[in-house]
Amino acid sequence: MHKDDDPSLGSLLDSYFKVRSLVEASKDRYELAVRNLTNYVSPDRPDPKRVALSAITLDALAGFKQAMLQRATAATYNTEHGHLSTLFNFAVRMEWMPRNELRYIGRAPVPKRAPKSLSRQQVGAYLHLLETASKPGPKGAPTELFHPQWFWGCVLATFFFTGMRMRQLVGLNWSDMDLKAMTITLRAETSKNRREWTIPIPPALAPYLLRLHDRTVEIRGPSLDVFQVFCLPIFSRWRTLFATNVMRSDNVNQFFQRLHKYVARHHGELQRVSAHKLRHSTATILANKVPNLRVVQELLGHTSIKTTYQYVHVELTDMRSALDKL
Repeated sequence: MHKDDDPSLGSLLDSYFKVRSLVEASKDRYELAVRNLTNYVSPDRPDPKRVALSAITLDALAGFKQAMLQRATAATYNTEHGHLSTLFNFAVRMEWMPRNELRYIGRAPVPKRAPKSLSRQQVGAYLHLLETASKPGPKGAPTELFHPQWFWGCVLATFFFTGMRMRQLVGLNWSDMDLKAMTITLRAETSKNRREWTIPIPPALAPYLLRLHDRTVEIRGPSLDVFQVFCLPIFSRWRTLFATNVMRSDNVNQFFQRLHKYVARHHGELQRVSAHKLRHSTATILANKVPNLRVVQELLGHTSIKTTYQYVHVELTDMRSALDKL
């Protein structure tokens, strides 16, 4: 299927990685998309290095879409569609493909789901919940539902008031935090697009981070620079169960899962919350309230203003107001 003078899917992926500085998680998603396409096009010899780009025809891509939708959700297929389309556009620029045939294969329609973002009021309700939620302890005294609750309140507030991603939050060291200038530096190695930028700490978030700093100093002492900012193990009553004194992304995901189970039983009016949903909430609220979208783009670290525009949702009342001006 692959001739020596015909670029392959594997060589396309390797070349793209050489010219683009991607974090490992992004590379994994591109590799998965290529692997799935390879398995469909060449099931007997599923090696991307052996699948020539000339074999990626319109019929092959249409069949791949149909096969994917039989075993995966529309959203999953659309994600792979996006990654593959990016690779094929690169191949066209390199003159390895005459055109990107995937442009003629539409994305799959996605059923309407619950809103991707929470309102400011819903976020406030979650923060209040983490300040007050308790249950009777062994001796009748109230005990926390989500120990250490003050810590998780700080995590949730930081996600919302900064819009940072999960890997950025768990990758923060105290040397990235300037509590005098009230700024946070998001380092390139923890950022999706390998950029470094600095964001302000808003007044609403400052008390959470100052409390976290003071509690960390009580345990570690005043020299904190090399230590992780959000370090669950040092505050947990189950600290001996942690293999290292480092919080990982899965620790945060497990917390949000426990929180969701509790909220589903006792607070059905609250939407499900997660790190990504909080970032989406920040983006949506700001994009619809801040006149200069460049400010929102820089805060969120979007490389393209088009990405920021995706969070602008026009209200029906705004449409009516616009039509009234005709």
